[in-house]
Amino acid sequence: MARALMFVGTCSNSGKSFLTAATCAYLRAEGVDAAPFKSQNMSLNSYVAVEGGEIAVAQAFQARLAGLEPSVHHNPVLLKPKGEFKSEVIVHGRPLDTMSYSEYREIVLEEPWQAVLESIELLTEEHEVIVAEGAGSPAEINVMDTDIANMRVAEELGADVIIVADISRGGAFAAVYGTYELLPERWKRLVKGFVFNKFLGDESLLKPGIEFLEEKLGIRHLGTLGYVEDFWMPWEDSEALREHVPGSGNVEIAVVRLPRIANFTDFEPLAMEPGVRLEFVDPKDSLPEDADAVVIPGSRTTVLDLEELERHGVTDEIKSYARDGGIVVGVCGGYQMLGEELVDMTGEEADPEEPVEGIGLLPVKTVFPNAPKVTVRSEGEVVHPELGGVRVEGFEIHVGRTESEAEPFSVLEKGYGNAGDGRDGAVSWDGRVFGTYLHGLFFNRRFRWRFLRWVSGGRWRPPGRDVVKEAFERNLEVARKALSSTEIPELLGV
Repeated sequence: MARALMFVGTCSNSGKSFLTAATCAYLRAEGVDAAPFKSQNMSLNSYVAVEGGEIAVAQAFQARLAGLEPSVHHNPVLLKPKGEFKSEVIVHGRPLDTMSYSEYREIVLEEPWQAVLESIELLTEEHEVIVAEGAGSPAEINVMDTDIANMRVAEELGADVIIVADISRGGAFAAVYGTYELLPERWKRLVKGFVFNKFLGDESLLKPGIEFLEEKLGIRHLGTLGYVEDFWMPWEDSEALREHVPGSGNVEIAVVRLPRIANFTDFEPLAMEPGVRLEFVDPKDSLPEDADAVVIPGSRTTVLDLEELERHGVTDEIKSYARDGGIVVGVCGGYQMLGEELVDMTGEEADPEEPVEGIGLLPVKTVFPNAPKVTVRSEGEVVHPELGGVRVEGFEIHVGRTESEAEPFSVLEKGYGNAGDGRDGAVSWDGRVFGTYLHGLFFNRRFRWRFLRWVSGGRWRPPGRDVVKEAFERNLEVARKALSSTEIPELLGV
């Protein structure tokens, strides 16, 4: 039976994901077989696990830091918001249904909770330590009876629980006190201590408050962490886009910030490259005239987001930009929008009898059938006239099946592509507009560098190192330093 540690927060964005990832990296460096676990996550940035199902990209990243292949058991329940207060409920990587929160609460202790229990049983049998994280706060008393993301999970794991508070927001002492006191007595006994995160200043000033909490609550202060700037975490939700700084450089990539943007982590490697300015542009704003490339990303609701772009005149801007010789790229939903026509046979976003007109820059037609979603890892070779000859890996998550009269962007040896025939994406006659179903495309260093050289007309020069790989490896050292300043390793017996 594995030991278990669980981080719960006083609020969202307190640092639970960071501490879980850092602990996984730390334990790996110490030779401990650890696995991450988040029973239920809500995110539009997802990844295809080894079993072929979807999990949140954060848990996939944590698994990689632990030296593991990402599995559906690292995140057994994933909620993907679809608008109108509804979410797609994914259990063990496969869609269960789309429902409102009230509908979900009625069934959450049935199939979703059983999936969580199954994953707990499997992970605790296979690993030495389980490093779990909660969601939001464990003290949401209005939904505590159906919460399968926090203390109910800790209880099943027999986990030592650590409360994480973001002290940069103010009110951290009250937040720790209130979180603990609102827990039922049987769950209070699981809490071993608390940590403060994102602290700047003189730590000695915290001492009176820390002593008060330790005395009143009977739990330990396990450490105070400052801002850890060198630890790379993938963008998990739209909060990351609000905090994203475009950076500076002589290559500008403009990504349209769709209302229901999905898998925008696809473009994080571009933002990490020196000399590249990656900007997410709101549809209400005009596209930068001097952009070297315009990208339409994935969407959870392709037709509805396309209509939003039309409403704000963005589709006309993109067509004008392309006519003037600009480079336009569409990924997944963005690729579908670049086509001539979209037909929603499901009736979820449009009348099945009324085809929706696309942007029309690629000779393709996409149909959304009443068929299972494609979730598959893919490998192949890019055959784009300017970018071809490069092998790439990625993954596909899409319902649409695309009919294309154009040359493909890539030819897949593994994967689904446009319609299951291994031909992925499409390229315009001059090569300056292309679309692809491959998520994770820009994580391929050779392709990323070739793309940036091409769109910049040769201005951009590769840095001579893989910035993504470098950031990942740096995480291991940063994690060791961060965790060593706390009593968390001692709690784990490491």
